[in-house]
Amino acid sequence: MKVQNISTKTNLDSLCYNTFQFGFHPLFYFQRARGDIFVIEDNDVTLVCSNRLDVKKFIIIRPIGNIASIVNTLKKLSSHFIDEYGFFYIKYANEELKTILNNEFNISFDFFWSGNSLFDDETYPQIQYDLMEVNDIAISKRSKHRWIRQCIKSFKSSIYHKKLVYSQIEFEKLLNFSKINVPKSIKNKIQSLNEFYGFVNSTFDGITKYNKNIDFHIFLNNLDEIVGILISAHKEAHVDVYFLSHKNLPKLSTFILVTVMKYYLDKGASYFCVGGSETESLHLFKEQLLLECRKTSTFLIKIMS
Repeated sequence: MKVQNISTKTNLDSLCYNTFQFGFHPLFYFQRARGDIFVIEDNDVTLVCSNRLDVKKFIIIRPIGNIASIVNTLKKLSSHFIDEYGFFYIKYANEELKTILNNEFNISFDFFWSGNSLFDDETYPQIQYDLMEVNDIAISKRSKHRWIRQCIKSFKSSIYHKKLVYSQIEFEKLLNFSKINVPKSIKNKIQSLNEFYGFVNSTFDGITKYNKNIDFHIFLNNLDEIVGILISAHKEAHVDVYFLSHKNLPKLSTFILVTVMKYYLDKGASYFCVGGSETESLHLFKEQLLLECRKTSTFLIKIMS
């Protein structure tokens, strides 16, 4: 069994290769860790771990490998984790792993993660769209598609979409808000997210560490002011959204998401995932954005012994 801190380039490359090979963009792990990551490798199992200082919890993030092997590795390590931390958490476990862990360990699902969030962004399931439906928006007579067309029409003459392939120069511009005209509402939202979750720092820190297959989607008004930022990562036919912040304008979030979905559809992508949600209102927005979506539940599990 090998334990590695990812501060070295070699270990970072190893982590990114393992996660990417399994279909998960490394940014997912950097963002959820909210800080330092260390990796435990045990034969075909990779455990990405973090001692989350913001919520004072030790977590293992979406274990990678064969389910039986993951459970065996956890059996080897659980007593150490419990002695050190009292208990620990598995985040983003699938149904099969949840069932086996329930049989093998003393686990709990009855707790609050932080603040008003029952299970962090696993309180409500991940939402994934089939991008082929975006083709229907332009021609469909269904009321939902007509409504989206109206959203797009209301912004099309005043807001335009600019995609930036990651570059250090553009990235530094985004980080240093004094150099570009970013509305106060976006600055305030970013600041509040950062204070509660460490969310923005971890997102940009992850991008700094591993920026392959990441796109910045910037939305500007006629005065070249930024009114929206969306950061996504793509692999083959799949796209995942990792960050969305925008000025507080009615229907703007719909316009941004549908515009970016159309962009990826034209590039040959098939699926677009906007993740899970902490709140019911956010979940309902994602669930009702298009007519069809695939919902996938993952589970936050507290292991006590």
